[in-house]
Amino acid sequence: MKRIKKTVLSIFIAIWASVLVAQELPRQTYFFMGIAFSSFKTKDEAHSPLTYKGSGLTFRVGFEEINPNFVARFAANISVGGASPKLKPRQTTGQSSFSLNNIDILYSHYRRINGENTEGWQNYAGGTFYFTFDTRAYTLPSNNLNGFQINMGLNGGVFLNKNIGSDWRFNYEPNATLLAYSIRPNYIGLPETEQIGRFSLKSLLRSGRFATVNRFFRFQNRFSFDQQVKEWRQNRFYYAWDWTNNQTAAALLQSVHSHLGYETLFKL
Repeated sequence: MKRIKKTVLSIFIAIWASVLVAQELPRQTYFFMGIAFSSFKTKDEAHSPLTYKGSGLTFRVGFEEINPNFVARFAANISVGGASPKLKPRQTTGQSSFSLNNIDILYSHYRRINGENTEGWQNYAGGTFYFTFDTRAYTLPSNNLNGFQINMGLNGGVFLNKNIGSDWRFNYEPNATLLAYSIRPNYIGLPETEQIGRFSLKSLLRSGRFATVNRFFRFQNRFSFDQQVKEWRQNRFYYAWDWTNNQTAAALLQSVHSHLGYETLFKL
């Protein structure tokens, strides 16, 4: 584990060093904002053996910088949604009994790894540092539980893009866990007689765990098409898929999120 942590730290330092070096090169910076329709499935064995399936909305804002030698992006996602338990294959109850609110903050940096090829694929390699905070609530009167989790980590991945004609560009961005830190305190039940454990800052800190792919694995997959509308504005249409398998505590917490969305980018 110590060797893995040193390797990940070295990668992180190298990424930031490359950012400082690249600041002197010509670049384009964009502000973007958008919205996506989201669907998700989650299984939290700390509460229930059932899988909950639902949908919601995701709002996304951030900045993206494009340099001849690198691509960097800072983004913040806010997702809200509701779900109901999946009792049989392809069947769920009609009543929403679970709500999930999620905040995801990400910084991605990718360095160019192939030569100049404006008509073909442009390939980059790097990683994404993320901070995720989500709250989850089971809202049935007889089973009113609330909880949250905090995940931080570093993913390694690639960023590939290719020009399609003069106005379109295709982008593909997969990345997966290198190292993660997860905080999963116990659920808090209401009223007091149903409480499962007592929440405190001490218990929160004690619940944090460092983990690698054997205990925590997150895989993100993103496809997008960028359309140049004006010299100062672009449209982006994207599909993103995010799978997280968290076994840092005794009970499994697994979730899958899909997003189909639109963003508009403004050149700064």
